[in-house]
Amino acid sequence: ICRRLPPSSTMSCRVCAPLVLSAMFAGASATSIDLLAWSKGEDATHEVYTVNDPVMGGGSVSTFSVDEAHGTGVWKGEVKIVSFLGSPGFCTMRTKDESFPSAEGTDAVELRLKSWKGLANYSVNVGIRGVTTDQTVYAAHVDLSGHDGVVRVPWHAFRLTFRGEEVPGPPIEGLLSSISRVGLSTSGVAGAVEVEVAGITPVS
Repeated sequence: ICRRLPPSSTMSCRVCAPLVLSAMFAGASATSIDLLAWSKGEDATHEVYTVNDPVMGGGSVSTFSVDEAHGTGVWKGEVKIVSFLGSPGFCTMRTKDESFPSAEGTDAVELRLKSWKGLANYSVNVGIRGVTTDQTVYAAHVDLSGHDGVVRVPWHAFRLTFRGEEVPGPPIEGLLSSISRVGLSTSGVAGAVEVEVAGITPVS
């Protein structure tokens, strides 16, 4: 998700906020699992923070906050051109590496949106325990254009990436019991970021 920027620092810019984690099951199989969902009054939380390209010498900025009144996570910022590369930097929002409910038996992940403005192209990012690292993640491109509510991304669309470039790795479909991180990142285009997310949910 770092998109070809040279490593110069391991520092990150973090703006943390509570993330509600919940799971719903029907019978013995999972039919609806909220990996990310914000709801006032819940107890189980994960930290969400932003990592932007100043860690690699760029000037992009973004922040993350929770709108408790609407039960959404709000990610805002701006991707700027990295002057010494002449190409766009990046912004990301992500959870820390922790345990999530198993998504085995699901076919896709749904990004539930309340609203979005500015850039339309993003990546949904998923970490897998024992496979991914801080800079290696499974990613799938999403285009929010024309979507006001739900964007569905099949698991087979995810590829293992290192700094935004695809690398060899096992398919994510066989690893869905080991999800360790969830987030969003920009996708190589400069511009304003404003995404209000109600949740990210694996579905059958």
